[in-house]
Amino acid sequence: MTATTDPAPVALFAYNRPEHTARTIEALAANPLARLTRLYIFSDAPRGAADRLPVERVRRLLDEEARRDRFAAIDLVQAPRNKGLARSLVEGVSAVINRHGRVIVMEDDLVSAPDFLTFMNACLNYYAADATIGSIAGYSPLHTLPPGIAADVYALPRNSSHGWATWADRWNAVDWAVPGYDEFKDDRAARSRFDRAGIDRARRLDREMQGTAQSWSIRFGFWQFAAGRLTIYPRDNRILNIGGDGSGVHGTRGFPFNVDLADRPRPFKLAPVGEDPRIVRAAARLYGGGRARRLARQAAALARRLPRPGMALPRRTATER
Repeated sequence: MTATTDPAPVALFAYNRPEHTARTIEALAANPLARLTRLYIFSDAPRGAADRLPVERVRRLLDEEARRDRFAAIDLVQAPRNKGLARSLVEGVSAVINRHGRVIVMEDDLVSAPDFLTFMNACLNYYAADATIGSIAGYSPLHTLPPGIAADVYALPRNSSHGWATWADRWNAVDWAVPGYDEFKDDRAARSRFDRAGIDRARRLDREMQGTAQSWSIRFGFWQFAAGRLTIYPRDNRILNIGGDGSGVHGTRGFPFNVDLADRPRPFKLAPVGEDPRIVRAAARLYGGGRARRLARQAAALARRLPRPGMALPRRTATER
């Protein structure tokens, strides 16, 4: 690890969940680098009458945070009309990344580990010149890596939308119209390659291009695939998704794959990394098999975290109350 004196800015996207947003900001502020980090917060406008009050509550929370002294600076951007997450994120990330050259991206239901910003900044510095890397993830879907793998990071041919980062040269190379889709959709070999770290990818892209979904992430992921870029993931998970309670606009009820969040800074060493077939197969098993099997695996993962009879319950932190 190396010291970071000029951290990348964080772009946080919020909508209508004040409690989730508060937990997300509290965890970010607990990172040692928060006081050196510029935080951009993009607050979308309500899309209907039912969302007006919760959006107002979120904006009051953000106004209060802007008056506190926990980040280097806070820039609040309040949309006058509803954009939706996909448009809001693409426009917001573009504005920040074109000003700073790189960005760490968070949504309002992501609790970060105490060294999340340290890890993300270290990776942004280390892999900036690596032409095989398209983005950095703070979330690790894998609880453990296959036996014999001791590295502190790994690479997958799929991006992550749960606490991630990238650089201006990668982001600005994306054509959001996905011009290669017409050839891709009927190319079985290409679809198989796109799905090699999970069979959900090609179908998600199909839904996106058919207009039945709205996802910036799968479009960005397809660009990474077409450009031959990988995503760096941490061995120790540094993001907990708390949005599986059905409160999100785009999310559904369910459990995250990995609920083991690092509760203290973990030492890590960065090194050049490429695809490891063993890790890719592990990811493919995790993201494969249909929704029922995926939910069963996620439920089993959560069950491993529940206290057993006779086990003392952990004390709740301030952000869990």
